[in-house]
Amino acid sequence: MSNQFKYFQYRTLNTNDCISLLAIYSDAEAMKYRSSQPMRSIEDAHSFIQNQLVKTEDTTTIRKAVVLKETNTLIGSIMLRYFHDDPDSCLIGYSIGKMYWNKGYGKQIIADIIHYLKIETEVRIIQAWTIKENIASQKILEHNNFIRIPQSEYPESYLYQLTT
Repeated sequence: MSNQFKYFQYRTLNTNDCISLLAIYSDAEAMKYRSSQPMRSIEDAHSFIQNQLVKTEDTTTIRKAVVLKETNTLIGSIMLRYFHDDPDSCLIGYSIGKMYWNKGYGKQIIADIIHYLKIETEVRIIQAWTIKENIASQKILEHNNFIRIPQSEYPESYLYQLTT
């Protein structure tokens, strides 16, 4: 993702991000809204960075740092997962540190991802999962015109979809 966005820069994660990533992803309260376990060590942060581009037979997953332009502060990350057998679809995810919640950042990050996918890719179906208890994330997705769609694969989660 280029640097075309007003409030955030989306860039490659690097080893200088380890301490910030550990702070964001080790918060047990915040991590209850994610499907992964909290980070426990700086090695977990290094692993997160090493896995920011993962290609499998079926998918390509890209993670980017979310940096607040005003302060050049890493506040979280985004994830884009492309499906090789369905180039029209992309699964997205985002996570921001608890100290950055309730500031409107989530709404803007999702709007930026939508804009990027519409302009720079052939993706027309964008999906996002959220744990049922994560009401704030549900509101963020709904604010950006995502619709909750039926699914039975993960009963503890909701699946949202936007068709552009």
